[in-house]
Amino acid sequence: MEKAVFSTVFNRQNYLTKKGTATVEACVYMHGKRKYFNTGVSLKPEQWDNKKKRVKPTANIILMTLLINTLIGS
Repeated sequence: MEKAVFSTVFNRQNYLTKKGTATVEACVYMHGKRKYFNTGVSLKPEQWDNKKKRVKPTANIILMTLLINTLIGS
């Protein structure tokens, strides 16, 4: 049985809102297919660390990280 692989993706559609934020999505890879789910978290590009695929330290880092990890099951 193949296991599902979870990851987070920031600004997958390369689109910023008028407020200058983009969405964080959860990506699930299983059986050669990818499915994306919106986490409900919107961040500014300077708040996201692309190398580590997580939120950079900010005032709300604990809340945002907890929400994202809860949604993807990590």
